[in-house]
Amino acid sequence: MSDSKFGFAIIGTGLISAFHARAIRDLPNARLVAVCGRERSRADAFAAEFGCEAFDSLEAMLAHPGVDILVIATPSGAHMEAAVAAARAGKHVLCEKPLEVTLPRVDAMIAAHREAGTRLGCTFQIRYTPALQPLRDALREG
Repeated sequence: MSDSKFGFAIIGTGLISAFHARAIRDLPNARLVAVCGRERSRADAFAAEFGCEAFDSLEAMLAHPGVDILVIATPSGAHMEAAVAAARAGKHVLCEKPLEVTLPRVDAMIAAHREAGTRLGCTFQIRYTPALQPLRDALREG
């Protein structure tokens, strides 16, 4: 871990990326270090808004020594490549749902992180919503 805070990087500059950036900003032991986007101008604007460094290359961003955790906020079906690259770079990953769109791609992500000894997580922010309790109860009761 770089200094006393976890250094986060985000790949993707769409709407969900801003939610992640605000959440990281609100954590006492986290800081947003970098963002990477396909369009450099969008990455630059995002970086200016959230006070981090902009990249248009995932590999360059993953080489940044302050990055500990990559948040993958790209469209569904475009998660595996970034997750595997992060594992190979020794970075942990928090990925937007779904992890991927096919089981072989999910398996490749899991295998890469197991081999690297890094963590792979997936967001699922509504799992504790009270409105879902009847569904959980019904599933539990068969």
